Parts: sequence; structure tokens; C-alpha cells
Amino acid sequence: MKMTPVFPVLQLKNKIKFLTLLVVLLNISCETTELEILTDPNALSPEQSNIDFFLNSIQLDMAYFFEGVSEPGMEVSRIAQMFGPFYDNAYAPSDFNAQWSRVYAGTLADVRTYTPIALERELYTHVAIGQIIESYMIATMVDYFGDIPYTEAFNPAILNPAADSGADIYASLQLLLDDAISNLNKTEAALPANDLYYDGDESKWIKLANTLKLKLYLQTRLVTEAESRTGINAIINDGNYIMDASDDFVFNWSSNAENPDSRHPIFARNFDNGGSITDYMSNHFMNELREGQSVEDPRLRYYIYRQRSTSSESTVEQACF
Repeated sequence: MKMTPVFPVLQLKNKIKFLTLLVVLLNISCETTELEILTDPNALSPEQSNIDFFLNSIQLDMAYFFEGVSEPGMEVSRIAQMFGPFYDNAYAPSDFNAQWSRVYAGTLADVRTYTPIALERELYTHVAIGQIIESYMIATMVDYFGDIPYTEAFNPAILNPAADSGADIYASLQLLLDDAISNLNKTEAALPANDLYYDGDESKWIKLANTLKLKLYLQTRLVTEAESRTGINAIINDGNYIMDASDDFVFNWSSNAENPDSRHPIFARNFDNGGSITDYMSNHFMNELREGQSVEDPRLRYYIYRQRSTSSESTVEQACF
């Protein structure tokens, strides 16, 4: 009687079972394991963001930016104490780190992120406000530092962006402001929930944009004389720029002292209870304001004025500069 070998058959069956199991495991692995997770699942994507929250942050950044750059401007012009007689060693490069970071890593990064989303949602006024604030900040940076990175500044492939000339940046900002005015003239899907400067009045934002254009033309009139003259005359003849204090670009700080302290930062650090004054105004300048003219200097009521009708605190708390 001829016997059929058992072991080869068992081996073949085992191989088939093994291969079947391997295929099943591979299929399960492919279906359940994601090895290309490039987005943090715990973080909001730009598409999920609230454009109004973006704009709130940008508007607050604008206020803090102005506070940060206006102090050195007052100091070098001796409106405020510079804490030293020599201009060339009064400041270290690191003194301006916060403003560089606020502009590039804060405000402009936010503007670049939310603009395409806002355009898709037809939130044109949101876009325009970001464009105008960008123009204000970048023009100020050029005025303070000269040539700065701009064209390549937000290209993620470029780690060391080249500086653009101030003239080229000014020309780019003129176009950006024109685009902002165009966006403000469009019919938007919704106005910003919080307009911290003009309370939703688009006409005032247009006046601000034209005023910034006028400023840029005035500062380039000796370099591009013909173009600047044409631009200046066009804006003045149109009359749609800031000519009245009611249209001023003003951020109103709160009087709330804690939780949070939303007063003007310079006021808070100088006149808080138990605090010490760290910012000074030139005595000669104050004397000129008070006694230098036969009529009252109109700047006096803005630079030095009483905050409260009565106070139990030191009388120095009454002054706001």
C-alpha cells in the first residue's frame, strides 16, 4: 500500500495561512496607520480660524507698535528724556527687538495668513484694514531703519531675506494702499465685529489710506519729484484725506487698572500706586509749552493734562504725557 506524504501538505497549508495572515495584517496596517501627519490635530488650521479674532490681534499690535516706536522718536527729538547725551550710543540694536518681532512674526504674519481666507469669504473690509496697518508699520520701519526685508520676508523657502530699498518699499506700499481703498469700496459680506479705531466707518479708513499715501509722496518728493507732485496734487484736489481731528487715527486705551491693566503702557508704568517715574519730559520743552508764547500752546492740553478731578495719590499722577 502506497502512503501519501503528510508533511509537505501540512507545510503548504501553513505557508498559505501565513501568507493570508500577512496580507490581512498589511491591509489593516495601511487602513489604520497614518505616517504622514503634517498638521497638528490639536491646533486650529487657518481655514478654521475666526477672521475677527485675527483682526483684533492685528489692531492691538498696531497700538503697541506705535507705543514702542514713538518713545525713541520722542527721546531723540528731546520731547522725552533720552537718558544720555550721545545719540550714537543711546540705544542698542536689541532695544528694538520687540518691534521687529511684532511687525514680522506678529502682525504681518497674521495679515498674510488671514487675507486669502478673508478674500474667499468676501470680507473685504477686514482685508483692507490689514493692508493699511501693514503699510503704516512697514513705512515706519523704513523711516526708522532704512532698507529692510520686505519682498522676500514671507517666503518660507528663504531663511535670510534680502533687504529692499526704502524707495522700492514705498512704491509697493502705494500700490498696497490703492488695493486697500479698492477693497473698502467693495460690498463686503460682513463688517468687522470690532473696529477699534473707526467703529466700522469705512470712509474714515479711506481717508487714512489717502493720508498715508500723501505722507509717502511727501517723503519721496525730492527723489521722484514729478510722480510725487502728481500724487500729492491728486489727493489734495480730491480732498478725501484727514483734515479734521474727528478723523484722526487714534487708539483709545481703557481706564481699567487691573484684571487686565488696559491703560496706556507708559501711563501704567509711571503713575501706578507705589511705582516710580521712568519717563521724563524735557523741562525746557515743558517751559516753552507753558510760558514760551503769548497765547496758549495747543499742544499743552494733549501732552500735559489732568486725569482726575481729585486724587489722594501723589500730584505727579495727575499728568499724562
